[in-house]
Amino acid sequence: MTKKYRQEDIERIFTERVKIQYHEAALKAGTIAEWTFEYPNGNITAQCTGTWAMNPENNDFEIAKKVIEERIKDALWEIVGKYTLATGELL
Repeated sequence: MTKKYRQEDIERIFTERVKIQYHEAALKAGTIAEWTFEYPNGNITAQCTGTWAMNPENNDFEIAKKVIEERIKDALWEIVGKYTLATGELL
């Protein structure tokens, strides 16, 4: 039987295991996010992604956060898939 993740699983894992720090970009209008993912054994994978450049006249932090969070959730599919391949367990 193949173990599979669903969107609900990714949402739960995002809430439980991802920590995000947002920073305003210094050179251009936009937001930068540094995020980490914690595995069940306590190991942490640091990711320095999640930049979102915006038009200076429409630099909406809440929109940037939503876009970045969706990009992180997209990256989680690969992270949790590799974890399951390595361990045979779902997160």
